[in-house]
Amino acid sequence: MLDPFRLTNHSRTRTELEEFWVFCLAVSGGRAAMIASRVDDFLSGCGEIGTPFERIRCMLAKGRLAHELRRARLGKYSLLARALEASVSRDAPDIAKASLSELRTIPGVGPRTARFFLLHSRKGQRVAALDAHMMRYLASRGHRVPKGTPNRRQYARLERLVLKRARALRMSPAEFDLAVWNHYESGGRHPLPGEREAGRRLSHVDDSRHRSAGRHVDWALAEAEVLPLLGNRGRTMLTNWRKRRPQAVDSMTGFVHRRIFDIRPEDLAPLLNPPLDRWPFPVGARRRDWHIPAVDNLSGGEPLVLAMHRYVEENARVPSWPDVVDWMTTPAMLPVFVTPAWELFHSLPDVARPERRRWQMAIQWRIGNAYLSFLREMDFLSRMTHEMGIPLRTHVVVDTVLKIDFWHGDDAICLWLPNSFVGRKETPSLVRGAVHDVIFRDRPTQWTSVSRVSESDLCKLALYLTARRMAA
Repeated sequence: MLDPFRLTNHSRTRTELEEFWVFCLAVSGGRAAMIASRVDDFLSGCGEIGTPFERIRCMLAKGRLAHELRRARLGKYSLLARALEASVSRDAPDIAKASLSELRTIPGVGPRTARFFLLHSRKGQRVAALDAHMMRYLASRGHRVPKGTPNRRQYARLERLVLKRARALRMSPAEFDLAVWNHYESGGRHPLPGEREAGRRLSHVDDSRHRSAGRHVDWALAEAEVLPLLGNRGRTMLTNWRKRRPQAVDSMTGFVHRRIFDIRPEDLAPLLNPPLDRWPFPVGARRRDWHIPAVDNLSGGEPLVLAMHRYVEENARVPSWPDVVDWMTTPAMLPVFVTPAWELFHSLPDVARPERRRWQMAIQWRIGNAYLSFLREMDFLSRMTHEMGIPLRTHVVVDTVLKIDFWHGDDAICLWLPNSFVGRKETPSLVRGAVHDVIFRDRPTQWTSVSRVSESDLCKLALYLTARRMAA
């Protein structure tokens, strides 16, 4: 399988070169490690014999190309299918010898893809691949970059900037491109070109307090930082909560978040598009068939989100759905929700009691939706922290009681998934700072996929928060 952190290889075999070409076609807009794994899975779809192009011709001959692309979950199915079919046709340019202009004659191959392939497969290429990582790098250096795909004039201007920077650092364009790529793909663990400190992030602000933020958040810290933003209203919300849920106060205020801040986007990737047997609901499950108001409105021993956070702290990873099922039925976790739900079931009069199977489905519906909500929040947190370099903070009391999902200095962040069943939670009004409503605009394209905040919305928020930090 291709190593996404060691892309440059000027002496690839034919098999390795063809695999790299398929990777270049597929990787745009995706995480490199995930796409490399999926490309490997895709190419195994017609056996292990032959080069990648021979296997693709086999898929075409059997009419299975579209099926294998979807099975491997590579995305961009129509575009990829056209590009792959053209790449293996008899009159296709030889990728081992083709020029930049010849590669661009293949459908779906733009200036970025062609340059990226040449940079990392042939020596002496004086070109720049303006992918999302390079554009983010240029923007972080104060250069003006377009929001969408650059036109020909913009591309030429930005390419000159990249090549000039590479020369100044005495790096080849391929070395410079790979350094930028590895920095953002690793969430900042690899240094940017010219930087000695491997921990630098998008903002490049020398603020040790902010760089260490988020590694340890207890209630004392959360209370000291968030209550001043809410003023008297926040104190009133806490007082009412303590009266309403006294049994949960100690467990929630005593909880400390540590390990969630170490979860990286690549750790979450397999959970965001799992196979069907690792998804909470079967295909076609409808709310009206699974939802029971009494179960949805039930308050157990503590919030379900706290149970999810406890799993992460104890296991140092985010659970899959089978993990959640096992976790919620352990003796320690049964009192959180499952036991109270069945106690409620047995307390109902016979005439009002649903079928047992129906009640069980409602419990699964409630826990499953809590789990998917937790995945959305974890995906947002990990991408903001490790891709955008913004060390957000969170605490379960701030989330469930004060209705603020994350905060960063005087900025409160509230996530919102629009749907027709559950009303939008009330946006807190602050006496200081600002509230940012972040909407999950990237809706799932298949049944077993989780909604995500778009890359553009993440970048806008990160740039705003970075500017606020620099001005402070």
